[in-house]
Amino acid sequence: MYDNIISCIKKCLPSNIDRYAVHEPSFSEHINKEVNKCIKSTYVSSSGSHIEKFTEYLKKLTGSKYILLTTSGTSA
Repeated sequence: MYDNIISCIKKCLPSNIDRYAVHEPSFSEHINKEVNKCIKSTYVSSSGSHIEKFTEYLKKLTGSKYILLTTSGTSA
């Protein structure tokens, strides 16, 4: 089960990296535009259309029926 999830996550990451670290995010230009759009809207929250889109994307990516997003590893 975990191998499938890890494989799906790796498909989303740059292929030219040998080792992945949690603290080294990789943001595409598209993601940067979306984040800036969210910030400019002044609606930065733990709910909203971006959160819903991300949840649905993760469900499709992992094949999970449920996804629970948290604000940090500690809260998870």
